[in-house]
Amino acid sequence: MKLYVANCTKQTHMFIYRLPESKQMAAPIKLGPGEQKLIGADKLSDSDINAIISHHRQYGMITEKEVKATPHYVGLCYSVGDPVSLDGIKMAFEHNDIVLNAIAKENLKNSAVASSVNETTANPRLGPLNRLSVEVVEQARPGQDAKFAEGVEVVPRDSITPRHKGKEDRSTLRLHR
Repeated sequence: MKLYVANCTKQTHMFIYRLPESKQMAAPIKLGPGEQKLIGADKLSDSDINAIISHHRQYGMITEKEVKATPHYVGLCYSVGDPVSLDGIKMAFEHNDIVLNAIAKENLKNSAVASSVNETTANPRLGPLNRLSVEVVEQARPGQDAKFAEGVEVVPRDSITPRHKGKEDRSTLRLHR
């Protein structure tokens, strides 16, 4: 049987494996971004392939077919018998971009809130956090591609006005964190 492993990241990955009953040192294989290689040069038994797969699945290696279903970042994907398809590697790259962008947005929000909490702790006159505002702006100039920018604003409680007149308590409860 043949085991193919593809690097679905934008960085070089050292794929290291050791056969279960071998006393030899681990075999490192360098995988560039988007690259795949045959592991073991077609000399692996079914039990060897299963051992390598079960070891690396613990660290996130998945089959090409599992890429769509996973909500997590995909570092390596594999295929037994046939090479990983180019479409599968492209899909994993796009999936990883979506996952990393979502993580970046969440980290931006968390850092804004943490920064506000630190300012509030250092200066009690600012008051507690009441609302988190996110602004997304896309600017296009003639003859150039649009540039995309994002911002996060944290607003202290005493500087906010209710969204609906007469519902201050409801608004405060809904927005307060």
